[in-house]
Order: sequence, then C-alpha cells, then structure tokens
Amino acid sequence: MTVLKKSYFGLIVLIVLFTVLSLTYTAGFAEWLGAYLSNIAAGIIGSLIIILLVDRIIERNREKERLRVVNIALRRLRIPILWHMNLLCNIYKAATKNKPAPLPSTFEDTFTDHYYREISFLDFKKESPVALKTDWFNYLYLETKSFKEKLEQFIDTYASFLDVRLIDLLERIVNSHFLFLIPQAKSIPNVDRQYGWKRVYTLLSGVEQLVKEHVSLMLELVEYFNSISDLPILLNQEIWRDDVAPKWGSGRVSSK
Repeated sequence: MTVLKKSYFGLIVLIVLFTVLSLTYTAGFAEWLGAYLSNIAAGIIGSLIIILLVDRIIERNREKERLRVVNIALRRLRIPILWHMNLLCNIYKAATKNKPAPLPSTFEDTFTDHYYREISFLDFKKESPVALKTDWFNYLYLETKSFKEKLEQFIDTYASFLDVRLIDLLERIVNSHFLFLIPQAKSIPNVDRQYGWKRVYTLLSGVEQLVKEHVSLMLELVEYFNSISDLPILLNQEIWRDDVAPKWGSGRVSSK
C-alpha cells in the first residue's frame, strides 16, 4: 500500500468522525460546534478528492514511463530472440537430407515432427555455417552461451518494469535443459581423445523431447513478444535459400 493510499484510510476515518460529531451537536449552544465540525469534514473531503486526483495522475505518469522503458527493452530483446530462432532453424537445415517442399513459411511450420526426427542426424563435428571455420560443437556452444547471457542480463536490467509472465518465461528459457546440455557437450571430444574413445557425435539423437521443450518455450516467447510489440518476430524465408549457409544437409552425419 502506497503512502497516498494509506492516507485515504486516515482521511476517511476523520471524515466519518467529524461527520458523526457534527450530527451530535445540532441543537442549542452546541449547534455552532456541529457546524464547525461539519465544515472540517467538508474540508477533509475536498482534500481527499485532491489526493485522489493527484494519485491518479502520478499512477498514469508512472505507467506511461514503464511502457516507455518496456518498449526500449523489447527492442533490445528482439535481436537475441530472432538470432536464436534462426539458430534453431539452421540446425534443421544442416541436418535435413532433402529440402522439404513446400518450405516452412512460419516458425510453427518449421518445428514439426519432421524437424525433431531430422535434427537427430546433426553431426556436431561437421563444419558450422560461420565464416571462421569451426565445428558445430563450438558454434552451438558460443551461440547458446551468448543467448543465455543476454537473457540473464535483460532480466537483471528490466525486471522491475516487466510483467510476471514474461519474467517467468524468460527464466524458464534460461534454465532450459537445452541451454544446459549444449555448453556441456563442448568438452566431449576432448574426453574421447583422452581415453581413445570413438563415437558418432549425433548428440541430439535421443534428446528430441528436451529440444522440443526448449522450442515450445521459444515459440511461447515469440508469441508473447508479437502480442505487445509493433515490430513482430517472423521467420525470414531467406534462410532457406540454397546460397545461404548452412547448405541443406551439410551437417548431416555421413554414416547414419
């Protein structure tokens, strides 16, 4: 309860008190006292009305400022979300043997059962779609680490301006098993070399449900973002072009 709202209660108590007293002194010599107390009650009512109006103005200005900050925050959140959604699409593109027809036109069209079947064929040792040559181990490690850090920084900076639903959603994404698994996977090749182990690095095979849970959270975040932003996050179909990295099936395991 704010200071102004606490004052409402106190003033209402005084209004009732002085009104009751003014009605008590209504005859004879005490009549002047009743009139005096009635005037005090009327004055307090006037003060209460002024406080109510001031409080409404303050609340309206505070909400206007909050929305201004939220708009700024959403603009800063848009790029990390879009970048991560493109990453999830690139995993599919690199792992898929045959380009689907028709091509997905929305995020919902992309993340179908076919998506989760195909990503299990992604070989983390294959070359990733970045200019500086590196494998999918390092590429996914850097991308997911950066995304998680950006979300954590966003929450820390804007938590007091955001609604509870958005904060809860962001925290669930930050703590998703997918964002925990990928950074841990980076050390697997070093461990294998140390012990002379050989394996196929299709690390998304068998954890499709884990990926699905993360994707569902991301789709929910995109839906929420688009419901309150005038600059929606949409699937850019340019990422499906043959001349845009990764190439279709470029990260698919050769022996699976």
